[in-house]
This record gives sequence, structure tokens and C-alpha cells, in this order.
Amino acid sequence: MKMVLFIYNASIEEEVRQCMKECGVDKFTRFQELHGRGRHSDPHMGTHIWPSTNSMIMVVCEDERARQLLSRMRELKERFMESGIKAFLLPVEESI
Repeated sequence: MKMVLFIYNASIEEEVRQCMKECGVDKFTRFQELHGRGRHSDPHMGTHIWPSTNSMIMVVCEDERARQLLSRMRELKERFMESGIKAFLLPVEESI
């Protein structure tokens, strides 16, 4: 099992959800209105100066589906480079 975490500009929520749907992912946890600053994008702080915010989705799934999802997130990152997308693939040793 793997965990895929991806953090993205809230403005591309629909595109992210579509990628998940195409990969057959329907179980996930979403965190909204996250603040942060990345290497290749403006800060996302939810303020009048930096009004954007991020969201994060956490998916735990089989290895193959995780790799497929990560691949689709790579494609999405190329389309929305200025928005800021990060994805992380982590091993899941145990779940209860």
C-alpha cells in the first residue's frame, strides 16, 4: 500500500478531482485552506496581499493505482506550472 499526498492551488480543484476520477480514486481525505510558500509559485496565504490558498488530498491505495495517480499529477503539474502542485509518494506500513 502507498499514500499519495498532493498539495495544489485551490483554483484547480476540479482538474485534480477529474484526475482522481480517471484513476478510479473515490476514497480520500481533503484538507482545505492551507497556507504555504513553494519554490516555484507565489505564496498562498489567504490574505489580501497573497489571496490564494492551497488544498491537500491524501489517498491510500494499492501500489499500482498510486503510481498511476502520481503520473497523472505530473501531467497536471505541467499544465498548471504557475499554480503550484506538489505530490509525494509514501509507503504505508500498517493501517487500522
